[in-house]
Amino acid sequence: GGYSIPPHYDSMISKVITYGRNRELALDRMDRALKEYLIRGIATNIAFSRAIIKDPTFRTGKATTKYIEEFLKRAPKNLYT
Repeated sequence: GGYSIPPHYDSMISKVITYGRNRELALDRMDRALKEYLIRGIATNIAFSRAIIKDPTFRTGKATTKYIEEFLKRAPKNLYT
């Protein structure tokens, strides 16, 4: 069951933006917003996004263009819900 978004539509169904006086506060607010976010009926990347937000490499701003590839090698496999 559940609704399938047709392929003719953009798969991004929403966007969450946070801010703070520094990167750490903005990321903490983003993690809280995503924790409270609820989307039903389709798979989302909320758990994946929260895992990245908590990752020290990302939090310190040291992510490179290879970051996601490297992160996926060590990340839990169940990050899409």
